[in-house]
Amino acid sequence: MKQGTLNQNLLKHLSRLQVDNEPSIRANTTVLLGNIAQYLGDTYCKKVLLNAFGRALKDSFPPARIAALRALVATTKYYSPDEMALRALPAVAPLCIDPLGDVRSAALACLESFTKVLRDHDTKLQKEAAAAAAASGGLTANSAAATTAAT
Repeated sequence: MKQGTLNQNLLKHLSRLQVDNEPSIRANTTVLLGNIAQYLGDTYCKKVLLNAFGRALKDSFPPARIAALRALVATTKYYSPDEMALRALPAVAPLCIDPLGDVRSAALACLESFTKVLRDHDTKLQKEAAAAAAASGGLTANSAAATTAAT
């Protein structure tokens, strides 16, 4: 299938199917969207996935919520740490107290996956800050303030 067809026509139809009256169609649409994400391209993934899965997280049909949680985990590589922390985690967290155990388990697994990515990002930022501090002679804003206060 051509990229333009996939990105334009298919996504339009999938968007309609996500609000279908039949719950199993909504759930399977979410599964399909998670499975085809690798073929959409980064630009469309960033525009489409979080919105689509966010909608499915609010679905009244539990398998649709579970599908959204699993699809979020499967497509983690398409989200920036900011998107995870500011958009995905706030949408997933309420499902940790869902009445159904399968939804709660999937939500907790999703949170663990995103938390791992955010921890890795934090480690990377700490290493970059340490390297920058070492490159500038070891003075950071905090150590400069401490040196000034000590004199």
